[in-house]
Amino acid sequence: MRSASLRWVLVVCLLIVSFPSYACADVLFGKSYHETIHKYLKEADTSITIAMYFIILEPAGEGPINELVNAIVDANNRGVQVKIVLEDSKLKANRLAYEKLKENNIAVYFDTPENLLHIKGVAIDDRYIFLGSANWSRAAIQDNYEATYFEDSPQDALAFKKYVNNIPVTWRHAH
Repeated sequence: MRSASLRWVLVVCLLIVSFPSYACADVLFGKSYHETIHKYLKEADTSITIAMYFIILEPAGEGPINELVNAIVDANNRGVQVKIVLEDSKLKANRLAYEKLKENNIAVYFDTPENLLHIKGVAIDDRYIFLGSANWSRAAIQDNYEATYFEDSPQDALAFKKYVNNIPVTWRHAH
């Protein structure tokens, strides 16, 4: 009996080791979050869906968030479908990002004032999902204690995209 149980354990272990895992999940912090999401934004093939409390660009055009927004602009120019929803009450903080995205013909919106959009999430190619505490700001990437869960999960990425697409938006401008 003991020998049969041991054999089953070995068979299960061999099966686990021999089949590739299609799901990968990580928790990303600070610079590793920036590096990973930047890589996936640059490689985006079909879609990018973002819901973000705020995106703060550096006025001089340099910095980690400017790199992310530039990667989104490049993706849009490659034909990637992009949709971004920002928090309505953060018009001032989001102004530069909103204007840069709009002038590059990217679908960027503010949610309606009835509810607070506090999500910090990104879905890429209906496959990769990033959800966590980090807004897109220099402080979030370089100074704060932030954590973002990243997974290769089409099911979760599509659920997030559907959720974002159902957030009521307004055409209000960030001026």
